[in-house]
Amino acid sequence: MIIEARHCLGIDVVSDHGRAIGKLDRLVINGQKLQVVGAQVVGNKLFKNFHGVFFNDIVQFERLGMLVKAVPPKTNLKELDLISARYGSLFGTKAVTESGQTLGKITDYYFDSETGIIVRLVVKKFLGERIIPRQFVVSVGPKTVVFQDVVIEPHFDQAVAQA
Repeated sequence: MIIEARHCLGIDVVSDHGRAIGKLDRLVINGQKLQVVGAQVVGNKLFKNFHGVFFNDIVQFERLGMLVKAVPPKTNLKELDLISARYGSLFGTKAVTESGQTLGKITDYYFDSETGIIVRLVVKKFLGERIIPRQFVVSVGPKTVVFQDVVIEPHFDQAVAQA
């Protein structure tokens, strides 16, 4: 199932034993693979406690909730924070072409809930919004996503829509 990243933030996270762990706070991206590799979950308690969940520990990921194998250990969070620091979160990241032309900012992305692979990125500039498939991404950094120059061609959006 393809899931829109923005809409899954705040969903309930439950262990496969039925224990409520908390709510999905953020997704962790590996920019080199352009893939969701984990998630940060914030507990429902008075004092916020955070958990890190690796994507391979997710049993089921749907638009309304996430089921994980077990309550994740706190050590996962450190490793996921390192990955997050290296690649950023994608939200609000500047989108440019290889030649340096600004496309806008990444406002959302769609990913496969079974593999974590990001399939499309949503780029917004002023009032215009574009959805660009992953195959046109050249590189992902913590502050910038670089796309192939072909995305600025006048007929690019029409060609992608027909494919």
